[in-house]
Amino acid sequence: MVVRKESGRQYSKVVVETFSVNDFAQAYAELGTVKPFRQRVDDVVASARAFLAERGIPGCAQLYKSRQIGEYGCKKLDARDSGGFCTLDIFVIRHLGLKRDSFEHIAARVIVAADAMQRREGEHALEAAFELGTLEILSRAYAKESREARERGGKEKRRWWADVLAPLITCWEDIPESYAPMEIETDQAYLTIYRDGDQVFCKIKDDRGERTQKLKRSTFEKRYLQPISKKAGQQRR
Repeated sequence: MVVRKESGRQYSKVVVETFSVNDFAQAYAELGTVKPFRQRVDDVVASARAFLAERGIPGCAQLYKSRQIGEYGCKKLDARDSGGFCTLDIFVIRHLGLKRDSFEHIAARVIVAADAMQRREGEHALEAAFELGTLEILSRAYAKESREARERGGKEKRRWWADVLAPLITCWEDIPESYAPMEIETDQAYLTIYRDGDQVFCKIKDDRGERTQKLKRSTFEKRYLQPISKKAGQQRR
C-alpha cells in the first residue's frame, strides 16, 4: 500500500510517499525513471531557447555585437569586428526594450544561470543553481497568474444579455431589426434587442438607468450562438 501525503504551499508543494514492504521493490525500480539533475537542467534550458526562438531572439548566454553590421549574435568575433558583448538577460531589456520579469526576460535569465552553473565552481555554482530553481518557480507562478488574468478578462467582457438572447433564436436572421425590436424582461433588467447591419444592439434598462451595448455579428455567432446550437445538436442525438 502506498500512502501519499502532501505538504507545503502552492508553488513549493512536496509529496511524500510511504510504501509497505511489498511495494518497496516496485518503488525502488521506479526510481530509475527519475531524470538526473543534469538532464532536468538541459530540458529547462531547451524549453527556454525554444520559447525565445519562436520570438526571433537568440538563445545563447552571451551575445557579441558586430561592429560591421551593428547587430548582436552568438558567435564570438575577432578584435577587428568586436563592438562589445552583453549577457542575454541584459540584451532582452536594454536592446529589445522588453520588461523585466517578462516571460522573455525570465527565459533569458534561465539560460544565463544554467551557463553560469556549468562554468563556475563551488559556492558560485551553487548560487547559480539556486537562481535557476527560483526562476523555474517564478515562471510557473507568472504563467498561472497570466492564465487567471485571461480567464477573468474573458468573463468580464462577456455580455450577459447575449447569453439570454442566444437560446431564444436559431440563427442571426432571427434577431429582429430596429423597427420591431425584441423585448425581454429578466430579473436583472428590461432588454430591448435588435440588429443593424453586422451588429446586434441591446438597450438595457435597470435600476442604474439606461445604457446600450453592442456586439459584432462574428463575435455573437462564435461565442454565444454556435455553442448553444452545438449543444442542442448533441442533445438531439
